[in-house]
Amino acid sequence: PCLLLLAAIIRDAECTCADYSAWMRTDKVVPPCSMCGYAKGFATLKVAADASSLYVYLQLEGNVSDWTIVSAGIFGPAKNNQNKPSAKGTLLDLPYPANLNGFWQSEIRLTSNSLAETLTYMREGLTYISFITSKGGILREEIRGQIGASSCFESSLFRNSSSPPIVDGDGLERSPYSFGNILLSVEATDLAVLIQAPADLSRSPGNVVAVALDFGPAGALNIVPTDLGLLASQSPRYKVVHSADAGLVAALVAGQARVLVDYSLSLTSAAGVAYSVAGRLAAPATPGVACRELVVQDSTYYDMGRERLSDWITVWSLNEGNPDAEAPLQPRYFAHPYQIAAGETATSVLKRFGMTMTALQRLNPTVADLASLAPGQVICIVPVWSRTLSASGLPICQS
Repeated sequence: PCLLLLAAIIRDAECTCADYSAWMRTDKVVPPCSMCGYAKGFATLKVAADASSLYVYLQLEGNVSDWTIVSAGIFGPAKNNQNKPSAKGTLLDLPYPANLNGFWQSEIRLTSNSLAETLTYMREGLTYISFITSKGGILREEIRGQIGASSCFESSLFRNSSSPPIVDGDGLERSPYSFGNILLSVEATDLAVLIQAPADLSRSPGNVVAVALDFGPAGALNIVPTDLGLLASQSPRYKVVHSADAGLVAALVAGQARVLVDYSLSLTSAAGVAYSVAGRLAAPATPGVACRELVVQDSTYYDMGRERLSDWITVWSLNEGNPDAEAPLQPRYFAHPYQIAAGETATSVLKRFGMTMTALQRLNPTVADLASLAPGQVICIVPVWSRTLSASGLPICQS
């Protein structure tokens, strides 16, 4: 979801958003559940770099009346207007709240002997998430959402570069920062917004007082910070917009959206006097850049390289700065974005860059068919330099 060509949204290489997502509602049940309670859900799914596990984030909101949730899972193979084959059970079980009356969220890392089969179905758009409820011995499918490789938009949010520096009483310069992602569903009808703020004192935005998406002439979406889990006592969560206004979606795709975060820092002067500094972080929402991920706490270039059958020097060469001092929530390349040229195939790419199909699959977990790459498609590659060939077919490393 990291590339926009003309007005069409093309699914390509991995970027800072999760690999897959699903918007769940009662009207997506097949057939639609007209008697179900008021409940909606959202999920993101990210394939581990070695494809050995799947990281799933789930959130639900609303209520299911006096029905009890008894199971949840990933099902398939089925398109969004189909149910799974009767002979197929649950592909992967998911956590669920027994009762839903308000907001619920959960994260889980899933492993399974059948994970490879499930990931194949996911790449082909043939899986869905479903929550099952029960009352008086009667079972019903409450909400459902098709899993898809949604489009990703990102924003690195900084203060205006012309703003005066903020220095606290201890002489520490404060540089408030946040990172934003907007996910757009495969159908281009639903949105999900995530704002993440670093915890380290020098870059924390302190108290976030307002968040807005400015879509220019199309309007704006104002978000209460608690709906993003931005209070100190909260865990990050998505602001989910089901059936978003078509004008806002069009403005997002056209590059007219901006993310705005208003903050207030509580500081103490050298003389011990408390005061606050208010400001705004802002940036355009741009298509996610291929082959990048966000640095997480305590992660290193060594980890990024090892997970993808590469090495830390190769990863460092793709990025800027000190390899031993990476700040959390900064986007960093883990591989080279490579655009497929006319006549190129996965076989020719592997031969030129000395890679194995296993390595290519690890770097591109959501590409449905690596054997049928289209001209203009972007994939992630990490060349094995000792086996890489030039455009003329000669080794670039001479022994």
